[in-house]
Formats: sequence, C-alpha cells, structure tokens
Amino acid sequence: PPAFPCRYNMPAARIDAAMKQELRLLRLRGAYDPKRFYKSFDRTKLPKYFQMGTVVEGATDFYGSRLTKAERKATLTEQLLADRDITAARKKRHAKLQEEAQRWAHRGKKQRGGGGGGTPRACKNAKHISR
Repeated sequence: PPAFPCRYNMPAARIDAAMKQELRLLRLRGAYDPKRFYKSFDRTKLPKYFQMGTVVEGATDFYGSRLTKAERKATLTEQLLADRDITAARKKRHAKLQEEAQRWAHRGKKQRGGGGGGTPRACKNAKHISR
C-alpha cells in the first residue's frame, strides 16, 4: 500500500502548459538563486498530487519580506524575469560561461594546427608507407 492513502483526499491535479512551466521553474530554483541551497529534486516526472496556492503575508511581514505591488506578477515566470537580482546573477553566469567557452575555443584552435611539429600526420607512420 502507498505511504499516503488517497493523499489526504487531494484530487490529482490537471497539468496544462502554464502549470508545467511553473513546476519546471520550481524544479530549477537552485539554478536561478545561487545564494540559497535547496534539497535536490531527483524526480524526472512531474508530481501527480499537488496544490497551488497564494501566500498571504502577516502583519509582521509588512516591511521585511513583503513584495511590493509593482514586484508582484501573475505567474512565477514573470516574477523571476522581472527580479533584478536574479537577472543580474543570470547575466553574470552567462558572461562567465561565454568567457570560458572563448578560452576553450582559443585553445582548441592552437592544438588543431598540428602543435608545431612540422611533420604532417600522414608522414608520422612512414614505416607503414615504405613497405
């Protein structure tokens, strides 16, 4: 028997394209927030039983961790794309990856030129050719 019989009477959720995108973003949350640690989410399939809700802030969160009206968006995707900190981290990471790709491309061009040995590759096996 399953660990949670009937999942606390929770119905199986319908997953449309927008919901699938939100769930994928939640799965990749460690990539867009490098300062925080999240437990690894090792599932390859999307969950069958889940619920989406709205966070209601308390009175104590008014000045601390509350999002302003301008920062609130309709979906998690829009909210992440509008966040300045995440955008800056994403651009920094992209620039770092591009720089590393350029370094490897530059090294590869030097090594492909034959390494400065002066002998073509076909002549290296001269004993096989002379027979």
